[in-house]
Amino acid sequence: MMLGSVVESAISGIFQTKTSFRRLMGISVVLFLSGMFLLSTLSIDTARWMLTVFMMVAGLGVGFSFSLLPTSSNHGLEPQYRGTANATNSFFRSLGMTLGITIFGTIQSNMFTDKLATAFKGMENQGNMGSPQTIFQSTERAKIPAAILDKIVEAFVSSITHIYTLAIIPIGIAVIFVILMGDTRIQLKKETVVVDK
Repeated sequence: MMLGSVVESAISGIFQTKTSFRRLMGISVVLFLSGMFLLSTLSIDTARWMLTVFMMVAGLGVGFSFSLLPTSSNHGLEPQYRGTANATNSFFRSLGMTLGITIFGTIQSNMFTDKLATAFKGMENQGNMGSPQTIFQSTERAKIPAAILDKIVEAFVSSITHIYTLAIIPIGIAVIFVILMGDTRIQLKKETVVVDK
């Protein structure tokens, strides 16, 4: 995902002077929406290379915003206001990430817990299954019987894919804001040459 972000960040920097902010952000949200949709189709049988491709597509969508949003928020502002625009942009980016991780992380954790409770309903020692993090530790994972491990992994994957599906909602809202951006683009200033007569 980070590889895709870095590549698209560089590409968007190149094309900022050639086309409008809205057109570039349009490409960004389409790629990001596509990446989230692909990630929402994950299953236990998804190959690692497919997961890598899905993450790269999502990363390509995110990458545009790294250089494009700060530039577009500064564009057309007087120099004395650019610091405020950069600070506001950074603040809302950090706030969005913090709230997003908190909200979606809480939803995913609760869904995972609920799916585990459903999967192991009626089993003995249901409340003493240990920490779900054991499925990420190879030594502990090897101790879990295959039938139980499959149920844990299935519950985990299902909770993750639901979160990717829910992530499509804020991306849809972003599409509306991109449409409202207007057709502004960076204008390169040409040097004026004074000719003596």
